Amino acid sequence: MRSEARGERGGGGRETGEQPVDLGSFTVGFVNAITWGVRDELEPDGINSVEYAILRALQYSETTTATQLGHLLPVDQSRISRAVNTLVSRSLVRRRRLRSDRRVVTLDITDEGRELIGDLSQRVQQRYDRLLDGVSPEDIRGFLATGAKIMENHDTATGEQ
Repeated sequence: MRSEARGERGGGGRETGEQPVDLGSFTVGFVNAITWGVRDELEPDGINSVEYAILRALQYSETTTATQLGHLLPVDQSRISRAVNTLVSRSLVRRRRLRSDRRVVTLDITDEGRELIGDLSQRVQQRYDRLLDGVSPEDIRGFLATGAKIMENHDTATGEQ
C-alpha cells in the first residue's frame, strides 16, 4: 500500500519533530481562510475575486487590455472576459479603442470603479490585519521565506521533468 510505503505518514512528507506535516491539508485550510475572508468583504458589493483583481490591476495601470490581464492574473481568458463584461455593465470599467489601431481595446477604471476599489481594498486590508493578529513580523518573514523556498523547489522540480 502507498501509505505503508510512506510509513503511515498520511502523505505529509517531512516531519516537524512531533507529527508529520500534511502540506496539502495545511495549504487548503490556509487558502480557504484567506479566500473566504476576502469573499466576505467583496460579496456585499456584488464583486467576486476575479473582478476585484481586475479592478486592482486597473487601479495601478494607465491602460490595460484584457490580454494583458490574462498574463497578469492566474485565471483563463474567458473568465477574464466575462468579469470585464460584468464590470463594464456596472460602469466600473470602460472600454476604449485605440485611435492608432482600432483593433486594440484598452480598459480603464471609471471614477465609480476607483471609489469602489478604494473602499474594498481598505476592507480587505482590515481583514488581512485581523488574520495576522498576534503574528509577529519575524513569523511573517519566516513564513514568506518558507513559501518562496517551496515555490523555488517546485520550479526546480518541474524544470527537471
